[in-house]
Amino acid sequence: MKLHEYQAKELFVSAGIPVPRGVTVTVASQASAAYEMLKGRCGHPSTFVCSVKAQLHAGGRGKAGGILTARSASEAVTHAGALIGRRLVTAQTGPEGLPVSCVLLEERLAVRDLQHRCLRARSRALANVVLIRRVSNRGQDPHDCNHDHHLDEREASTGPHRFLPLCWHRKKTGVGCANPGDRRLE
Repeated sequence: MKLHEYQAKELFVSAGIPVPRGVTVTVASQASAAYEMLKGRCGHPSTFVCSVKAQLHAGGRGKAGGILTARSASEAVTHAGALIGRRLVTAQTGPEGLPVSCVLLEERLAVRDLQHRCLRARSRALANVVLIRRVSNRGQDPHDCNHDHHLDEREASTGPHRFLPLCWHRKKTGVGCANPGDRRLE
């Protein structure tokens, strides 16, 4: 199943899970009204900042320039115009990239600590792996949580924020964990 970020968040909202408020637009000229509407809904108009996020079926959008910050309605229009219709090339798209047909304008939240979780199915090893990473924003802009936090097993052992890998097995015999330090759950 392929869902855009905004579609997944709509499902979360329907299940009662809180998510940052956002508005999608398909034409850059709609971004000004969307920015103003979001600014009014968020209740802090003098300091309002939002992210303009390209919507496509690939991770790594932040690193590829697909997540931009707007501090005004005119910046939102400029950023939406720069993204909509563009082919965004990320580590997951290949060199041809994927087209951006809409953007999500989303409120930025002050976040002190983040935890990223990812469930990875490993068909060859017949095991599932949960990757958990804690990222501290202490000493940084508390709103700077919209950059890309794509979870990657290669980063799990080498990245600046180490993951805590946990694995469990679909078969109880003959399959080991990904790394000797993994905790085995059965």
